Parts: sequence; structure tokens; C-alpha cells
Amino acid sequence: MAIKISGTTVIDDSRNLTNINSLAEATWEAGTSTTETVVSPAKVKAAIEALGATATEVSEVATTSGTAVNIITGIPSGVNKIELYIRSITLGVADYIVIQLGTSGGFVTTGYAGGITQGGAGLSISTGLGLVYSTSTTLATINSGTMNIHRVPGTNRWVAGSQVYLSSAGSSILLGSDLTQLRVTTDAGTATFSSGAISARYYT
Repeated sequence: MAIKISGTTVIDDSRNLTNINSLAEATWEAGTSTTETVVSPAKVKAAIEALGATATEVSEVATTSGTAVNIITGIPSGVNKIELYIRSITLGVADYIVIQLGTSGGFVTTGYAGGITQGGAGLSISTGLGLVYSTSTTLATINSGTMNIHRVPGTNRWVAGSQVYLSSAGSSILLGSDLTQLRVTTDAGTATFSSGAISARYYT
């Protein structure tokens, strides 16, 4: 293809450019075509956006009763990151609040490696991803914060870090299969939630 200005050739390219409309859509979408194409800005924008992670919002779930509350169910395959937003969560008695991950076979309740640190003191937690220590006298407005949970590339191992009020935590767990669900409970598994809520966002 040659481009001329006032009769003078300024670009001389012998390669053929073909409009995208002349290609089979499936071939173009699959990226297998070897023919150079003229692509619309909209197509370029869509392709760039497709390279980024897709976020799914999970509506806030109340943690005002029960000893365990499901936060996310039906997590699809391919999720690599989960963000939790904790708002004013408390218990009826003192205990450590944890996040437990689950597969299609059920929730994993043991084998977590990590712990919670609060006020300079730390405790190892093996029943879940450590979140925060709460007492029956903890003000409801205090226990708020975030947790980030990431999948280690190429594995079913998940690592997490959180900061909720004065508690900071880091934990990990290797699942036997794909992650499908997530819930909040306590270390002992018997304390009852009395206030608060958790919302979430996950990325594929």
C-alpha cells in the first residue's frame, strides 16, 4: 500500500491491509489470523479491558447472629483475589474471629498456618485465616477493617493479610481443590456474633 501527498509517495508498504469486516469473526476473535487488519478504537478498547481482572461485587451480609455466617458461596473457577470489608463486627463472648475457606467438599476447619497480633501479643491460629480478636465489651463501631486473600499462582494455596482495629494478621492454607465458598466464624466455633456486617469483592 502506498500513501501519496501531492503526488509524492511518502509511505510505500507492500503489505496488504484488510478491513476487519472481510475476516471471519471467529478467526479474528481467536487471534489466529496472520493478515494485518484495520481495527476500530472500540475493538482495541475492548481487547485492553479484557486483559484486566474482572471484579464481582458481593452484597453486605449481616453478622448479627449465629456461630458462622456464609459470606460468599458459588465462587467460580479462576478467582485469584478476594477482598473483604469488615464493618463493626462483634461477638457475645471473647474469641478470635476467623475466615474459613471451603471447596465443593465443605469448609476447611483445620490446617491454617498463621496468627493474629493485637497490642503486641500474638496467637497462632490453625482454624481459619485470622481476622480480629473481639470481646463481649468491644464497641461495635471499633472492629472494622479489611482483609485481602490471594491465590498463589499455579496452586490452590491461599494467603491472606488483614488489619481490623488493633488486630493485624497473616495466614495461609492449601486447599485440596478449587475454592468455592467463604465464611466467617470463630476460633472455638461456639461464640455467637452480635453485630456488624461483611461485604466482599472477588476478581477473576
